[in-house]
Amino acid sequence: MTAAQIGHKAISASAGSGKTFQLAHRYIELMARGVEPDRIIALTFSRKAAGEVFDSVVRYLCRAASSPEAALRTAALIEKPDTGQRDFLQILRGLLESLHRLHIGTLDSFTVGVAKTFPLELGIPPRFQLLGEEGAAGGVRQEVLARVFSQRGANQDGRSTFLQAYKQATFGREEKGLEGQLDGLIKEKRGCYQVLPEAGAWGREDRIWASASPWWKDPGDVEAAAARLLDLLQQVGLSDGAMQRWRTFADAVCRFGIGSTWPAAVNYLFEKLSEDIGSLRAGDLSFKMDRSPLRLSLEECRLALALMAHVMRTEITVALQRTQGIYSVLDLYEGFYDAIMRSHGRLTFTDIQYLLTA
Repeated sequence: MTAAQIGHKAISASAGSGKTFQLAHRYIELMARGVEPDRIIALTFSRKAAGEVFDSVVRYLCRAASSPEAALRTAALIEKPDTGQRDFLQILRGLLESLHRLHIGTLDSFTVGVAKTFPLELGIPPRFQLLGEEGAAGGVRQEVLARVFSQRGANQDGRSTFLQAYKQATFGREEKGLEGQLDGLIKEKRGCYQVLPEAGAWGREDRIWASASPWWKDPGDVEAAAARLLDLLQQVGLSDGAMQRWRTFADAVCRFGIGSTWPAAVNYLFEKLSEDIGSLRAGDLSFKMDRSPLRLSLEECRLALALMAHVMRTEITVALQRTQGIYSVLDLYEGFYDAIMRSHGRLTFTDIQYLLTA
């Protein structure tokens, strides 16, 4: 049978809900539909679970082969009602004759087996060393970073490029605990790189939004918008305290740029304006300010939205640049890692998975 004729099934269930029962009968169903046992791969996360799957397949086949009633139940479960007791006996015989060729095991052993079969195609030495996953990843990261920053581990240009990428990834916040921060960044983000190693996919607004983000538009002259908004609000007759909040907010927004810190004094108004962006964009926003109601006019909404847009555009720009920096760090690290670890045949199971899917 072809894969299209057999089809796919997804089983999502919690522990103890009968997944092994379902998997065992799926295995039996494939054999009943003519798939040779050595053409079926059944993989689990542990040897114990793999043994349970095999035991279950044999047990259900033995029952179906020895009892007409059990054969009827099994035939119904595999949705092949024309399968009888004699058929299940034949299936059981075929399974037992293929014991030495069966592929019922763990994901780890299967993946490592593929790597051992095709090492040259994967660019690794035929006799590679598989490092234990538990605790190995952290030790490997530290070893690679130590080699990068040692006198003999990498050339000066390589170290300089790596540090420049790290500064972009953290926007200069690397003064303390450089090694620990690097280790944490790589630990947290390397999996993303291995899934998507394409440089053009990182920190690109056109890859994030199908159409341009409304915050990505140029807000225009922010200082002019801030001055005009304050003039309009002054004419409304707000209290001195309220006007001071607006002045603090407007001044902070005008000075806000890439690398700026966000002053706590602006949080109040920023949160108020953010609560109902739809009404702000529609030009009719009302909210309570210091327990007093305030309704912004169409023009005031437009100007306030321009200030918000400047902040959001700046924040998005910073996030995109930081993401590009993270990619550069990971890409450089991967190059060092490949030269120091993979090319010498020192691999973790995660490395093998990455190589098989790259």
